[in-house]
Amino acid sequence: MLGVIMSIEDDSDKEFMKNIFEKYYATMKKKAYEVTNNRNVVEDIVSEAFVNLIRHIDTVRGLTPNQRASYIMLTVKNTAINYIRQSSRASEIVYVGNEEDVSDHLFDPRMEPQFILDAKMEYNELCDTIRRLPERERNLLICKYIFEMDDQAISRILKTKPNNVRQYLTRARRHAYKIILEGRD
Repeated sequence: MLGVIMSIEDDSDKEFMKNIFEKYYATMKKKAYEVTNNRNVVEDIVSEAFVNLIRHIDTVRGLTPNQRASYIMLTVKNTAINYIRQSSRASEIVYVGNEEDVSDHLFDPRMEPQFILDAKMEYNELCDTIRRLPERERNLLICKYIFEMDDQAISRILKTKPNNVRQYLTRARRHAYKIILEGRD
Protein backbone atom coordinates (compact mmCIF):
# COMPACT_ATOMS: atom_id res chain seq x y z
CA MET A 1 0.00 0.00 0.00
CA LEU A 2 2.70 2.46 0.96
CA GLY A 3 4.55 1.45 -2.19
CA VAL A 4 1.65 2.81 -4.24
CA ILE A 5 1.72 6.05 -2.28
CA MET A 6 5.50 6.33 -2.53
CA SER A 7 5.28 5.98 -6.31
CA ILE A 8 3.46 9.33 -6.55
CA GLU A 9 5.80 11.79 -8.23
CA ASP A 10 4.55 15.06 -6.73
CA ASP A 11 5.87 15.42 -3.16
CA SER A 12 2.84 17.39 -1.92
CA ASP A 13 0.49 14.73 -3.35
CA LYS A 14 2.62 12.01 -1.78
CA GLU A 15 2.48 13.73 1.61
CA PHE A 16 -1.28 14.33 1.27
CA MET A 17 -1.95 10.65 0.51
CA LYS A 18 0.33 9.54 3.38
CA ASN A 19 -1.81 11.66 5.70
CA ILE A 20 -4.98 10.14 4.23
CA PHE A 21 -3.47 6.68 4.78
CA GLU A 22 -2.58 7.38 8.40
CA LYS A 23 -5.93 8.95 9.19
CA TYR A 24 -8.35 6.62 7.38
CA TYR A 25 -6.62 3.27 6.85
CA ALA A 26 -8.22 1.48 9.82
CA THR A 27 -11.66 2.88 9.02
CA MET A 28 -11.28 1.89 5.37
CA LYS A 29 -10.41 -1.68 6.36
CA LYS A 30 -13.42 -1.81 8.63
CA LYS A 31 -15.74 -0.55 5.88
CA ALA A 32 -14.32 -3.06 3.37
CA TYR A 33 -14.92 -5.89 5.82
CA GLU A 34 -18.48 -4.71 6.54
CA VAL A 35 -19.31 -4.90 2.84
CA THR A 36 -17.54 -8.18 2.01
CA ASN A 37 -17.44 -10.07 5.33
CA ASN A 38 -14.19 -11.54 4.04
CA ARG A 39 -10.97 -10.68 5.85
CA ASN A 40 -8.91 -12.22 3.06
CA VAL A 41 -9.81 -9.52 0.54
CA VAL A 42 -9.90 -6.43 2.76
CA GLU A 43 -6.30 -5.40 2.02
CA ASP A 44 -6.83 -5.79 -1.74
CA ILE A 45 -9.98 -3.68 -1.63
CA VAL A 46 -8.35 -0.93 0.42
CA SER A 47 -5.35 -0.92 -1.95
CA GLU A 48 -7.64 -0.63 -4.96
CA ALA A 49 -9.56 2.16 -3.22
CA PHE A 50 -6.29 4.03 -2.63
CA VAL A 51 -5.42 3.69 -6.31
CA ASN A 52 -8.83 5.16 -7.15
CA LEU A 53 -8.30 8.00 -4.68
CA ILE A 54 -4.88 8.75 -6.17
CA ARG A 55 -6.47 8.91 -9.64
CA HIS A 56 -8.86 11.54 -8.31
CA ILE A 57 -6.47 13.31 -5.94
CA ASP A 58 -7.47 16.78 -7.15
CA THR A 59 -11.09 16.04 -6.27
CA VAL A 60 -10.13 14.64 -2.86
CA ARG A 61 -7.98 17.70 -2.11
CA GLY A 62 -10.84 20.07 -2.94
CA LEU A 63 -13.25 18.56 -0.42
CA THR A 64 -13.90 19.74 3.11
CA PRO A 65 -12.75 17.28 5.80
CA ASN A 66 -16.29 15.92 6.26
CA GLN A 67 -16.86 15.60 2.53
CA ARG A 68 -13.44 13.98 2.15
CA ALA A 69 -14.25 11.38 4.81
CA SER A 70 -17.56 10.56 3.13
CA TYR A 71 -15.90 10.41 -0.29
CA ILE A 72 -13.24 8.02 0.99
CA MET A 73 -15.81 5.73 2.65
CA LEU A 74 -17.96 5.70 -0.50
CA THR A 75 -14.88 4.87 -2.57
CA VAL A 76 -14.11 1.89 -0.33
CA LYS A 77 -17.75 0.77 -0.35
CA ASN A 78 -18.01 0.98 -4.15
CA THR A 79 -14.66 -0.77 -4.59
CA ALA A 80 -15.86 -3.58 -2.32
CA ILE A 81 -19.15 -3.87 -4.18
CA ASN A 82 -17.28 -4.02 -7.50
CA TYR A 83 -15.05 -6.74 -6.07
CA ILE A 84 -18.10 -8.77 -5.02
CA ARG A 85 -19.65 -8.37 -8.47
CA GLN A 86 -16.46 -9.43 -10.23
CA SER A 87 -15.87 -12.41 -7.98
CA SER A 88 -19.47 -13.58 -8.35
CA ARG A 89 -19.17 -13.42 -12.15
CA ALA A 90 -15.87 -15.27 -12.07
CA SER A 91 -17.19 -18.08 -9.94
CA GLU A 92 -20.42 -19.02 -11.65
CA ILE A 93 -21.81 -22.17 -10.12
CA VAL A 94 -22.94 -25.10 -12.18
CA TYR A 95 -25.56 -27.01 -10.24
CA VAL A 96 -25.96 -30.69 -10.80
CA GLY A 97 -28.30 -32.36 -8.38
CA ASN A 98 -31.87 -33.25 -7.75
CA GLU A 99 -34.63 -31.79 -9.87
CA GLU A 100 -35.59 -29.06 -7.42
CA ASP A 101 -35.42 -25.63 -9.03
CA VAL A 102 -32.40 -23.87 -7.51
CA SER A 103 -33.55 -20.46 -8.75
CA ASP A 104 -36.30 -20.50 -6.10
CA HIS A 105 -33.57 -20.35 -3.45
CA LEU A 106 -31.42 -17.79 -5.25
CA PHE A 107 -34.00 -15.05 -5.70
CA ASP A 108 -32.91 -11.80 -4.09
CA PRO A 109 -35.66 -9.18 -3.87
CA ARG A 110 -33.00 -6.46 -3.47
CA MET A 111 -32.13 -6.94 -7.14
CA GLU A 112 -35.61 -6.04 -8.34
CA PRO A 113 -35.70 -2.75 -10.30
CA GLN A 114 -38.39 -1.26 -8.05
CA PHE A 115 -36.36 -2.03 -4.93
CA ILE A 116 -33.27 -0.42 -6.46
CA LEU A 117 -35.25 2.66 -7.50
CA ASP A 118 -36.81 2.98 -4.04
CA ALA A 119 -33.39 2.64 -2.40
CA LYS A 120 -31.93 5.37 -4.64
CA MET A 121 -34.84 7.67 -3.85
CA GLU A 122 -34.43 7.08 -0.12
CA TYR A 123 -30.69 7.67 -0.41
CA ASN A 124 -31.24 10.98 -2.24
CA GLU A 125 -33.84 12.05 0.31
CA LEU A 126 -31.45 11.22 3.16
CA CYS A 127 -28.57 13.11 1.51
CA ASP A 128 -30.79 16.14 1.03
CA THR A 129 -31.93 15.97 4.64
CA ILE A 130 -28.37 15.75 5.94
CA ARG A 131 -27.35 18.76 3.81
CA ARG A 132 -30.19 20.79 5.33
CA LEU A 133 -29.18 20.07 8.94
CA PRO A 134 -27.05 22.56 10.88
CA GLU A 135 -23.35 21.69 10.73
CA ARG A 136 -23.13 20.45 14.32
CA GLU A 137 -26.05 18.04 13.90
CA ARG A 138 -24.76 16.92 10.50
CA ASN A 139 -21.30 16.19 11.96
CA LEU A 140 -22.82 14.31 14.90
CA LEU A 141 -24.85 12.03 12.62
CA ILE A 142 -21.88 11.45 10.30
CA CYS A 143 -19.62 10.53 13.23
CA LYS A 144 -22.23 8.17 14.66
CA TYR A 145 -23.59 6.47 11.55
CA ILE A 146 -20.94 6.76 8.85
CA PHE A 147 -17.81 6.49 10.99
CA GLU A 148 -19.66 4.36 13.54
CA MET A 149 -17.99 6.13 16.43
CA ASP A 150 -19.22 5.39 19.93
CA ASP A 151 -20.55 8.08 22.25
CA GLN A 152 -17.25 8.18 24.18
CA ALA A 153 -15.26 9.04 21.05
CA ILE A 154 -17.76 11.66 19.95
CA SER A 155 -17.78 13.17 23.44
CA ARG A 156 -13.99 13.55 23.31
CA ILE A 157 -14.28 15.40 20.00
CA LEU A 158 -17.04 17.66 21.30
CA LYS A 159 -15.40 17.98 24.73
CA THR A 160 -18.60 17.05 26.51
CA LYS A 161 -20.07 14.11 28.46
CA PRO A 162 -21.23 10.93 26.68
CA ASN A 163 -24.75 11.41 28.10
CA ASN A 164 -24.87 14.80 26.41
CA VAL A 165 -23.86 13.16 23.11
CA ARG A 166 -26.86 10.85 23.35
CA GLN A 167 -29.15 13.84 23.84
CA TYR A 168 -27.53 15.78 20.98
CA LEU A 169 -27.94 12.74 18.73
CA THR A 170 -31.60 12.39 19.72
CA ARG A 171 -32.19 16.03 18.85
CA ALA A 172 -30.33 15.70 15.56
CA ARG A 173 -32.35 12.60 14.59
CA ARG A 174 -35.61 14.35 15.50
CA HIS A 175 -34.60 17.41 13.48
CA ALA A 176 -33.71 15.19 10.49
CA TYR A 177 -37.04 13.37 10.82
CA LYS A 178 -38.87 16.69 10.91
CA ILE A 179 -37.08 17.79 7.72
CA ILE A 180 -38.00 14.51 6.02
CA LEU A 181 -41.66 14.92 6.99
CA GLU A 182 -41.68 18.53 5.74
CA GLY A 183 -40.22 17.38 2.43
CA ARG A 184 -42.97 14.78 1.96
CA ASP A 185 -45.81 17.26 2.50
